[in-house]
Amino acid sequence: MHLSLSRILILFISSTFPLHSNAETIQPYSCRGGVFPRYLDKMKLGTVHLPANSNSYFFNDSEGCPYQESCREKAYLISADKILIAKNQDGWSCVWYHAKRRAYVGWMLSSNIREIAEIHTPDINAWFGTWNHYAADGHITISPLQGNKLKIDGLAFWYGRPGIVHDGGIDGYGLVSGNTLQASEVESEYACKIKMKLLGQYLIAYDNSSCGGMNVRFNNVYTKTAP
Repeated sequence: MHLSLSRILILFISSTFPLHSNAETIQPYSCRGGVFPRYLDKMKLGTVHLPANSNSYFFNDSEGCPYQESCREKAYLISADKILIAKNQDGWSCVWYHAKRRAYVGWMLSSNIREIAEIHTPDINAWFGTWNHYAADGHITISPLQGNKLKIDGLAFWYGRPGIVHDGGIDGYGLVSGNTLQASEVESEYACKIKMKLLGQYLIAYDNSSCGGMNVRFNNVYTKTAP
């Protein structure tokens, strides 16, 4: 695919000045933003489980949270709400909830949550379609090819100051194994590569930081666009 100037520059910078692993800068209490999809491998479906007329509140991931009452947010869920669970630690779970117009991400008491058994090998047709993130331009489109080999097309954008837009994309192929998909443009050190996991109605994606201009990432939770 055609490489934009911003993409060429980021590839040059990456090759000249090796980037350190993101894991070095992720704090144990981090949960929101681009941190959430990095736990793709261990991510699970879940549901809120509470007594009637009870609420389970989100707690933010600032330093010192979620262990203090001051960390509690206004947003809450009720029993039977469906969630994604990224990780559990010290009696808390990092969860993601998709509402009609936005997503809520944060810590929640693990005692208020029950995991749902996942389908480890979903029907191949469940992958097909265009997947979008509720608050971001761009998309991931997955189409059939042959067997477990799929066609992957995607666009992603990052918006800086007014008039500054970095873009990126993928035009490649992917292989499905169970409920995960490994996608790549070409077999090279600097190719855009995206790992995806299908959990129910959600597609979680995490890339290798080589899919476009600076700060452009596919890292997100996506839902399929209705036909």
